[in-house]
Amino acid sequence: MIPMKKPNTTKFFALALALALTILTACSDSVNIGGNNGSAEYDTEKESKKESENENKIETPAEPFTFENKVFTYDFDSKTTVLPTPTAEKLPVWRGFNLTEALFTVDFEPFNEDDFRLMAEWGFNFVRIPIDYRGLIIDGDWDKFSETKFAMLDKALEYGIKYDLHINYCLHRAPGHTNFDPPEATDIWKDDEPLEAFANMWGVFAERYKNVPNEYVSFNLLNEPAYITEEAHLRVAEKACRAIWDISPGRLIIVDGYNVGLEPSDKIRELGAAQSTRGYAPAELTHYEAEWAPWNAGAPLPEWPVMSLPRFLFGNMKQSDRTIFGFDYDFPEDYTLSVKIGTVCNSATLVIKADGVKLLEHKFNTEKDKDDCEKSEWDEQWQIYVNDYNLYFTVNIPSGTQNVTIENTVGDWMTLEDTAFASVSGNSPEFSFQPTIIEWAWKFPQLKIDSNGSVVEITGGEEIRDAEWLKKEYMDLWIEVMESGGGVMVGEFGCYNKTPHDVVLRWMEDYLKIWKDAGIGWAMWNFDGTIGIINSGRADVEYEDLSDGRKLDRAMLELLRKY
Repeated sequence: MIPMKKPNTTKFFALALALALTILTACSDSVNIGGNNGSAEYDTEKESKKESENENKIETPAEPFTFENKVFTYDFDSKTTVLPTPTAEKLPVWRGFNLTEALFTVDFEPFNEDDFRLMAEWGFNFVRIPIDYRGLIIDGDWDKFSETKFAMLDKALEYGIKYDLHINYCLHRAPGHTNFDPPEATDIWKDDEPLEAFANMWGVFAERYKNVPNEYVSFNLLNEPAYITEEAHLRVAEKACRAIWDISPGRLIIVDGYNVGLEPSDKIRELGAAQSTRGYAPAELTHYEAEWAPWNAGAPLPEWPVMSLPRFLFGNMKQSDRTIFGFDYDFPEDYTLSVKIGTVCNSATLVIKADGVKLLEHKFNTEKDKDDCEKSEWDEQWQIYVNDYNLYFTVNIPSGTQNVTIENTVGDWMTLEDTAFASVSGNSPEFSFQPTIIEWAWKFPQLKIDSNGSVVEITGGEEIRDAEWLKKEYMDLWIEVMESGGGVMVGEFGCYNKTPHDVVLRWMEDYLKIWKDAGIGWAMWNFDGTIGIINSGRADVEYEDLSDGRKLDRAMLELLRKY
């Protein structure tokens, strides 16, 4: 066994936060369900009536697909093609998408056969089906299941077999676990009742699909376990795995890494399950202007690759994290420096110096300023105000200056949103820097700038974010899992539609190259939607019309097909 290095969990903080909020882009219907075991009120009369009305309306698909005692059966002898055989020790290099018809409404949406056909025609071979368990149960009863909804899931598998696409079912929301609002009333990581129900649900899946070989179906237990221990992670996974294998020995099971899918586990590999990670780093690029990611509000336009400039300027209240943002440049004439300060926590003191001479000092006091800023919020836990100011400060930098610094000398923290240098005459180079990194406690560098206004040397701080950084910070751990005999895939990746298209494609290609070189398969979130290749709603894409009227991002499609 090759020992796995433990990741720097501080650097995972922002991405974990982003993923814990999980992508809601395709969600247009509010979900209000749960019953006694759930998290919100459940209209039992309405659901029971709908269930009774629909129970007799299940359309039995044409042969060779049949129902036998609610067990999915298919005449696989009629197949003339063979999919690769996956094992927990080595997964195929799957390439595909997430389809969300069973996630964003408890009624579920019918799966569109054209989606499966197009994926196959374009050379893809994998579909992940994230599921909200509340749509599978009746009257909020964890032990009473909807045949109507399972028949809809069966249809996805029928299409997968027809078009040679592996189907991977995932309980995206499960009893006692969700990354959505509203939260579950119970906790699967601590409570026995939801864990028993969770294992029982997977037992139902195992029974229903026990006649389908691993080439065509697998189970992804739970979506993105967040902020739990490896021991708790193993406890839940083992319970569900045993329930599945008792009924369907050898069934391929895939377990998301803990810490929101970012950290693999030797224990899960030893259990006999494959593992899945995510491809959403860096979060400020993938979640730019995402409505469900308020922590990223006001972030500058993403670039890729990008210099790692953090947004947090820490004062002496966090002395160990405090750094100074410095610029070495031979200013050939008088310049102006414009600095934008966004959010301030408690108190802070902005100081700008030129060759050690103080040009500006501005003190923020969030309690005193709470009525004179854009937004003020009271933090109950820490008993402080956190204010959004979004103020610009401008100073004059004399000709001949060689070093400029920006710092928070006294106080808690504030965010630096923008720095822009401009010559007074307009005859010398202009240059600007927009901090983008939202990780806690990252260090500011010292930048050396040449006569053309370009950065030629970076001292201190963090590394440049590029393909090498992605591999080092987010994939090397998972490559080690593969080298130690564990199956690995990327269950979700993608970028919201507000990030510039050219930036997305550069970032995406770096990830795709890493995965191809490592032999790791992937599933993009999603196929049709704001992160996908169809109907993504990007303002800077020339779409191609499909025959059904949907809009295809051909450039993104061809990039995916390349890898």
